[in-house]
Order: sequence, then structure tokens, then C-alpha cells
Amino acid sequence: MIIFTLLSAVARVSGGAYEPIFEQYELWKNNGQNALSSKQEEVFAQKYLSPLLLCGAAKTSKPRWLIKTLSNDQTSFTGFTSLIKLTEDKFGYDGNFSLRPTATFIEPFAINDQNRQELQVLRDKIKGENSLGYQKINSLLASAENLSNVSENRTKGKSPVFFYSFSDMPLNIPKELYQKLVYLTDKIVKRLCQVSGKLERTNDLESSINNPDENFERQLFTGSVDWMIVNNTPYLIDIGSPAIGYYNDIFYGNLSSKTNVPVGFDSLKELSTNNITLISAEKDKELGFFQEERKKVIEGLKEQGVNVTEINNEFYEAIINNISLPTKSYDYVTRNQDIRRRVLESIENLGFSLPKQEWLESDYENARRFTLKYNPKEGIFVKKRIRERDYYKPLVCPIWSKEASSKTGPVLYEEFVPSLIDCSVDGISGKRSFEIRLYYAGGRT
Repeated sequence: MIIFTLLSAVARVSGGAYEPIFEQYELWKNNGQNALSSKQEEVFAQKYLSPLLLCGAAKTSKPRWLIKTLSNDQTSFTGFTSLIKLTEDKFGYDGNFSLRPTATFIEPFAINDQNRQELQVLRDKIKGENSLGYQKINSLLASAENLSNVSENRTKGKSPVFFYSFSDMPLNIPKELYQKLVYLTDKIVKRLCQVSGKLERTNDLESSINNPDENFERQLFTGSVDWMIVNNTPYLIDIGSPAIGYYNDIFYGNLSSKTNVPVGFDSLKELSTNNITLISAEKDKELGFFQEERKKVIEGLKEQGVNVTEINNEFYEAIINNISLPTKSYDYVTRNQDIRRRVLESIENLGFSLPKQEWLESDYENARRFTLKYNPKEGIFVKKRIRERDYYKPLVCPIWSKEASSKTGPVLYEEFVPSLIDCSVDGISGKRSFEIRLYYAGGRT
């Protein structure tokens, strides 16, 4: 039997209000349509970077930090999370709300016997601030860096303390829209499993895409799907596996908004068939966020009566019935941008849309044409992977920025679809970009 079950749902919301972006875009169009100078970008960054966005900001290059803050990304303290509340027809927040860096983690690589207690004190002080206290938060982060002597050579987790913020009020979403997103996520997950399941057996990509096999083996354990909503049309923004962060989002969201949203351990138990091996990285390489989440998930599964084993391996999420999950074929189908898109396009008639994409030589003129064609209102697009490179981190970028062009070869340009909502955060009102993330568990029992 094929199982698809929703574990939880949250909203990711941008830390900055978008009105200054609209204003700057109009100025850009009226001034010859050239990229802004460094000084002009600096002036705009000073205007756009709200107190929340200044948390953890680099001391130099505010324009570069500006680029990092335009999406709903939380990896650098730049956005916030809200739990979701279902309503009959209401969309939005019930008035002004506040943000708290509730989810705050000390990185294991930064802790030693001498600084452990001091870092814990700094972590607790950060948790007590709100989004207006960015100067104090930055001071606390600087103190943590002085304590830990972080190496410049680290490629991830450079800050000794990582945090992200939650609203103390949930985001209202109409039940009918939510049910549509759940339905679409179900169909998308199953199609990806069907294609990768057939590919696993036949190694025939064309046949797997055009004639997916419903009798697939278990392909995944947990995952996530991100949606943006524009004029009631759901845009599929991203998919991922495993569902990294799902437990932390719900646990800390409950703390912040004083709610009691269930975590979904009963669903995980059903899929794990009472025995599961979970994967962990070596402790000096793992980040505190993942370490805490894995610990809590293991505790929750054991309370459900599941036998849990841990091993060190960075390549899989879990092993169930001797199958490493996600499987190599599922990992390939979901991570390969071009293949994944072909699979999703085969079921796009279900009622969702995919952002428009084009491979272009990355000069400024091509970036300008693409943006005016697909996002003429906000002037924002996404620079994605460079052809013939294994990976390129998506970069949400305004057309008037020097980041719009590149000298490294063809770039995959993608339409950015900012679904905007009016809200007031700690007294600062404006339109903010949001996406809805659905965390699911799925597979074949």
C-alpha cells in the first residue's frame, strides 16, 4: 500500500517589507536601465535592511547581504517562520505580531570545556530578544565568536550560534486552499516515486518519465514541498528530502505561538515498520540544529515503540527494511534540475504552475530581458545553476543589481514568484514575501 501523510505545515516569511523594492525598481526603469553603482546599492541597502535583516549581517558589503535577504531563506537569520491556522476564507495574520529567535542553537564545533557555560548564557540571552533588538543580538553573536575562535576555513556553520525566528501568531490560510496544496503534494510525491522506482529497475529514463510504474518500492521516508501562491495559483518552488527541520519548526513554533500542533510521530512509526536506522554525521561536522532535531526525533520514535539504531553516514537519511532512503534513483530524479522539471511538467495539468526558466548567456542584457518578460512588476529573478557545474546555489536577485550578470558561462534564470502578504511585524508594516512548506512522510509499506 502506498502511504502519503502530512506531518506538518509552516509558512516561511521574508524579513523585509517589499515596498522599497517596488520603489527602487521604478527608479531603475526611469533612469536608463543600467545596474546600480556600488554607492547606489549601498544607499538602497540602508533603506531596505530592516532590524530583523540586520541580525547577523556582515560588517562589510551591505549590498551582498541585501541579496541574501530577498527570499524567505532562514539560513542566515533573514526570515521567520509561522505555524499555520486553517480558516474558512481568511488569509493573513490577526493584527500586529512579534518575532522571537526561539530556535537558537550552539554549534558543536564551537564548544569546548572552557566556554560551554558562557555560550549557553549567550544563547539564552539571544532567545530573550525580539526582532528590534538586532544591535544587542549582533553584540551577543560577536561575543560568541570571540569565545569560540572559529576557523575561517569552515565552509558551513561559521557562526558559533545559529538561530531563526518565529512569529507569536499563526498565519491564517483558507482550508480549501490548504487542502488543494495537500492534494497536489500527494500527487507530486507519488509521481516522483513512480518515476524513480521504474528507473531503479530499468535504467531507462525516457520510459520512466513517460510510463511511470505505480508498483514502486519504498522510495522516501520524509520530505518537503514549498509553495508560493499568486492569484490563487499555487507555484511549486522547491522539493526536498529528507524533511530537514520539520520537528524544530513545529516544536519551536508551538513554544512561540503557545499552540499544540502535533509532530506526527505516529505517521513515522507506520512508515518505519517498527525498525529504523537513522543516519548522523560525525559530531564535529554536524550542526547543532540537525543534532538537536535528530535527538528529539529518535526520542519521539522510541516513545512510539520503534526500535531505532544510529550510524555515521552522510549519504542517506534512514535505512528501513535494508533499503537506504532516499534511494539513489529518487535522489537523482529529485536533485537533477532538468530531470525533476520534466517529471513535474508531466503532471502540471493537475492545477499548479512551475516558475518559467531559460538557459541564457549571463550578460546584463539577457538578465534584463528575462526579468521584464517574466517578472515585470517587482524586477526580481532567480539565478540558478551554471551549466556544466555540479551545483550552484539559487540566488534571488533584483535586475538593477550587479549580481544580475555573470562571466562564468550560461546560467539558468528562473522566474521569482513572490507571493506577498500585508502584515505588521513588531510595528513595522509592509508587504512581505511568503511560501508555504508542507512536510510529509511517504513510501510503500
